[in-house]
Amino acid sequence: MTVPSIKLKVGKFTKFIPPKSIVYIKADNNYSMFFLEDGKTIYTSKTLKYWIDKIEEISWLRVHRSLAINDMNIDYVDRSSKSIILSNGESLMGSRRFLKGI
Repeated sequence: MTVPSIKLKVGKFTKFIPPKSIVYIKADNNYSMFFLEDGKTIYTSKTLKYWIDKIEEISWLRVHRSLAINDMNIDYVDRSSKSIILSNGESLMGSRRFLKGI
């Protein structure tokens, strides 16, 4: 199922974003934070697992229990420091367990 845009409730508003604009999603207990290409962050009341299952057209790379990255945005992985370097230059930490599968 292809979704042209994802509906995110932000306070009293509903924001529609294209799935390809998502760089990564970070879990915060039962909430999720979307980090977008334009540098914006959107906080939602759904879990990380919910969003990974819902946004099927993106190939997600789960690098930590609380972090899923859109694999189109990964530049390279530095296994010695457990860092994932994104195409925008940002560095994220992965866990040893999840990086084993890469």
